[in-house]
Amino acid sequence: MSHDVTSAGGDHAPEFDVLVVGDDGPALLLALECAKFGFRVAVADHPRPLPLPAEFVHSSSHVTELCDELGVGYVIERREIFESEVVGIPTNAFAPQVRTRVGWATTWRIYLDRLMPLLSIGNEPDFGTLVRKRLGRSATEALVRPEMKILFGLDAVNAPIDEVAPGLSQAVSRVGSLTGGALELIVENPGWRERVTIVGGTIALMTRLTERLSYFAVTRLANESLHTVRAQFVVDDASCTPEHPSWAKQIQRARIRAHDLRRALLRDPEKPPIGPVDLEQ
Repeated sequence: MSHDVTSAGGDHAPEFDVLVVGDDGPALLLALECAKFGFRVAVADHPRPLPLPAEFVHSSSHVTELCDELGVGYVIERREIFESEVVGIPTNAFAPQVRTRVGWATTWRIYLDRLMPLLSIGNEPDFGTLVRKRLGRSATEALVRPEMKILFGLDAVNAPIDEVAPGLSQAVSRVGSLTGGALELIVENPGWRERVTIVGGTIALMTRLTERLSYFAVTRLANESLHTVRAQFVVDDASCTPEHPSWAKQIQRARIRAHDLRRALLRDPEKPPIGPVDLEQ
């Protein structure tokens, strides 16, 4: 959420055009994009950050484009289609890696998803609830929960389905099962069976973002310092959360938000931005 003119710390408090509350990749990107426009920007630590994801699904190019932009290396691994999965949901219940991980009893329980009527799916917006209904609790814990940790840094499976697997609900409705929907999603977008691993780990991308913030003179604040500064706009929803856990989606939103903030900061000629920052200082 963006807030107009936030004031704290008295008349002599440090002033900024934009204050971003958040310290993961999407939040730092938003701060960086605003700083590139010449605005004076500060970043404050998020009070409850999510752990960094270890890998990313290549269903969109937002993460790899950011890596390319910052000169950070990455590796893309492609899986065979019938050995693939969507956030842990297997496309083939009888794939060797599935049987090895869950055993025959749970394998057959996963297969029952193909036989359950479509009406039992309903319009379920929560990813974890849908997976438990269709695949059972054992498969959810053994297959889906570890993937949520790897891809989103979440210790739970519950999150909005459109955030963790955009398009899955529609695919499930078309084919009538969750595993069939996962296969449909991969057929439509082969990037779902590709995994992106950043060379040096996700922390390497964070390090590069931090270096760029330093170059553009972005001020880093501790969370407890929030009430000692003034900012024309405060953005406190740029970081990933359990409700918005996807780096790819939040990176996309960060780029759009930066342009929105630029328009907002330049709309009143009587109140020019504090920036630009003099990079020579």
